[in-house]
Amino acid sequence: MLADARCEACGAHAPDGHADHVHPHALGGLTTMGNAQWLCASCNLAKGARPGLGARGRHVLPKPAHNGVGRRRWQGEFLPAFLAATREPGRRRYFLGAAVGSGKTIAALLAYLAGDFDMIVVLTPKTGIRGSWTSDAAKVGIRLQTVMGSMSIEDGRRVMPHGYVLTAQMIPSVAAYLDRLCQMHRVLVVVDEAHHFAAGLAWSAQADAALAHAAFWLHVSGTPYRHDDREIAGLRYVRHGNRAEGTPDFRRSYAETLRDGLVAPIICRFLGGSVTRVNLNGTRETYDYADGDYTARTGRPQRQRMAERLRLSTLASDDYQHAALREAVGELDRYRQDGQPWGGLLVCATIRQAQALHRHLTGTLGQPALLLVDEADTEDGVARFEADHGLRWIVSITKVSEGVSVPRLRVALMLTNVTATQTLEQVRGRLARLLNGVGSLRQEATLFLMADPRLIAFARRSNEMVLHEVPWLAPGDGDDHARAMARLRAAMADRPEGDAEAHVGPHDDPDMPAHIRRLGDALRDEAQYRPIHLGDFRLYARPALDGAVIGSEFVSEDEFLALRERLAQFADPFVAMSASRELLEAALDLAEGVAP
Repeated sequence: MLADARCEACGAHAPDGHADHVHPHALGGLTTMGNAQWLCASCNLAKGARPGLGARGRHVLPKPAHNGVGRRRWQGEFLPAFLAATREPGRRRYFLGAAVGSGKTIAALLAYLAGDFDMIVVLTPKTGIRGSWTSDAAKVGIRLQTVMGSMSIEDGRRVMPHGYVLTAQMIPSVAAYLDRLCQMHRVLVVVDEAHHFAAGLAWSAQADAALAHAAFWLHVSGTPYRHDDREIAGLRYVRHGNRAEGTPDFRRSYAETLRDGLVAPIICRFLGGSVTRVNLNGTRETYDYADGDYTARTGRPQRQRMAERLRLSTLASDDYQHAALREAVGELDRYRQDGQPWGGLLVCATIRQAQALHRHLTGTLGQPALLLVDEADTEDGVARFEADHGLRWIVSITKVSEGVSVPRLRVALMLTNVTATQTLEQVRGRLARLLNGVGSLRQEATLFLMADPRLIAFARRSNEMVLHEVPWLAPGDGDDHARAMARLRAAMADRPEGDAEAHVGPHDDPDMPAHIRRLGDALRDEAQYRPIHLGDFRLYARPALDGAVIGSEFVSEDEFLALRERLAQFADPFVAMSASRELLEAALDLAEGVAP
């Protein structure tokens, strides 16, 4: 019982009230403080054996009022469409497809404020994303917590927060609480990065079961598609023959967000060169990015050769990776000449590769870098990187990079053999967010990719989108340029004051016209599709000892020569047999510092 003995449903003074189970004992409710409430006699009798309170949701924090300040134009179009869907008989799901940086998190929070909901539960696929939800929610007065069941004291009574943000992995441990919550209140479930919640996956089934009584579901994703055959929960599909295409109920594309000046224009650049593989029998095979798609080559199928070239350069050759990293470091140095604390993102394929390149960045190249390869460390790592401007790089892996959203990132380098469009869009999205106080045209970013035809095709689409969708990059001089500038000023002037992600408009920059022309020229220049030649590198197959390959599959030329010299003393097979353990130890010593 509370100290002031007030009814938690109606608020009346009730010294002779009743201690009641929020979720009735007859329906399986536990006799715990978390399931207890103090009700006056009339409210308790009115409630009976039903779950919940005498007056719905009175012990939930009242929703803050939102007057629309800071709301973006597209969010103003989305909200009425969403609210109309919530009123459709029998409908319980809505899908929002919105690009990184467009404001989809705020849009989902505004949907909770505007709708007939008592609470909000946000589901995310990763731990690192929860921090951005709690901070964005605080901007609009919403209190989200990451611990289920916790309460605070407001006006003398126990109150719950406005909602919770949970990872998919947490669902089984709090399933009973979620089920009770949804039966007590009208709950809006927001599924973030919804492409992870697909039919047939364990966490999708667990979420459906635990939140079966939720009032409504809002699914949100910047890349509303998958590369397998699974259908994404909440997404409507239209069949075209044997192919099914998912269609969000509301879509805000990266191109439209660019047009609004809310994200950075990103230029894709390409890295080339060659890698020659020297086999154990002395034969050599060269894979050169200058060969394009290998349509003129004979031998192994074209796609297999392209895959091998990408694998050897980005995963097997330390020398090639170091050369690519030097190019990216040089680009970041050029960006930082304007005095801003710009940073870079290195995306690796494996943890061991990330660890090796992090050592090379910090040791050989003298670049302060943060190693971020564990999803559980993402939230704290990003906060540290944002606070410490001395850190220049985040070294990550593919599965972690999706959760990395740092406004000061302006260079990204992909050293993986991944060519999936969804992954490329996610990495590009890491560069999209704007740093407040800096005009968007001063925040153009560079994404380095290998000169693989599949990556070039993606980059060409991306570059052309930037060129043609952003009004201030319109071609022409004189009147054409003046009209482009007028459109830009109109777009900037239309942005409401108080936007949580607002930034200084580039139209205030007296040097903007020349800068715009330089950016436009760079995007139009076909020479940009010719890769930067990093050099010609060789990989030697590592000699096998006792029938086993020691360490990595390949070594550099220097390592190979050193290894051969060390092993020359064991040319006599009888000596080699008796010294196999020593050989093994010597090879392992040489393998130290070699990336897998």
